[in-house]
Amino acid sequence: IEISPGVPQPLRLAKETESALQKGFVRDSACQYCDLTMCCIRDASFVLCPSCRQATPLQADESYDVSSNDMFGVGLGILKYI
Repeated sequence: IEISPGVPQPLRLAKETESALQKGFVRDSACQYCDLTMCCIRDASFVLCPSCRQATPLQADESYDVSSNDMFGVGLGILKYI
């Protein structure tokens, strides 16, 4: 998908997202537009909010053991129930 004009990123699909959930390979995130708390694939560069459908950029985070060189694509945001 195109994140902004001329900036394409691969969409990480539902099957990959489901596999990441089962393996615990997810991270917490929050939408920068509507503040929805969600989780997504740990090594995604962006997360697509299921509420407002905007893409929020994600930063590398040592606590998730993922470097910025390993991050790619747009992960699907999954609602986090506590």
